[in-house]
Amino acid sequence: MRRLYRSRDGGQKRPPSDFFIHPVGVVFHQKLGISSNNELLSLHGLEALEHASQLELWGNPKLHDLSAWQSLGSLKIAENDALTSLAGLEPLANLGSLFIDHNTSLATLEALHDVSMNGGDIWIERNCALSDEDAWALVEHIESGGGVVGDVEIKSNGPLCEA
Repeated sequence: MRRLYRSRDGGQKRPPSDFFIHPVGVVFHQKLGISSNNELLSLHGLEALEHASQLELWGNPKLHDLSAWQSLGSLKIAENDALTSLAGLEPLANLGSLFIDHNTSLATLEALHDVSMNGGDIWIERNCALSDEDAWALVEHIESGGGVVGDVEIKSNGPLCEA
């Protein structure tokens, strides 16, 4: 088990690991991966997490609640079959890059409509309940709000999943 550090005066003290306790919460400087948890329903309990440079949620078939996140460098969400929306991510103001793949029940990206990007890539593919049009609407929303989007790949969402 990793030890978390905080200096006695409440200031930041960097531990010899990828994360540390901030006076307010936990900050991850590298990737935080949560994968292959067959019974995971939500991310409750991680509310103290202030920032993760990269969050990967992969292969959690019952995950349906993403509440708890304030700041992310990049976000990868794949193969979370019970996820119908990205509700809980509304507090995110900035996002580095976005990768959403093969979430069979994901029907809306509305929770990300207020996010800003500064040149990060967007990849949205094989989400059978989500249309390509809805995915492109997210890109347009980000750009119309002043965000800058890098490379974009949107394909095989919605009815194309059957092909």
